[in-house]
Amino acid sequence: MKSSEKLKQQENPIEIDPTSIDAQSPKEFIYRGWLYLYRKAYEKAEDDFQQAFSLEPGNLDTLFALAIAQKLVGKSELAVHSFEQVIQLAEGVEDRTRSNMLKRLAKGHIQHILIGDWDLEKELWKTKP
Repeated sequence: MKSSEKLKQQENPIEIDPTSIDAQSPKEFIYRGWLYLYRKAYEKAEDDFQQAFSLEPGNLDTLFALAIAQKLVGKSELAVHSFEQVIQLAEGVEDRTRSNMLKRLAKGHIQHILIGDWDLEKELWKTKP
């Protein structure tokens, strides 16, 4: 059975053993990466997200997942760079709510890495002129 078929048939996907997935497509690498992340296998998650991103460059969701994994692995400099790329790519998202949410989350992660605090008060409490 192909990995994608296994994913569709599983009632509770979080119970799938990530090692049982022979990832071939970006979607399968992302799915397996989230399973590894859930199990705190951060290096394996990072590898899968990196593989998915290399197969589908410019995928904003994959880049965000990769940045989170890099942060959890302790690769702060790489994570900051990836979160900065998320902010840039989010500018092109048509759904402004989604774009703003992704940018705020990415900025929060960057702040957390750099100063240990999300420090988004100004960002979150902006008032319209």
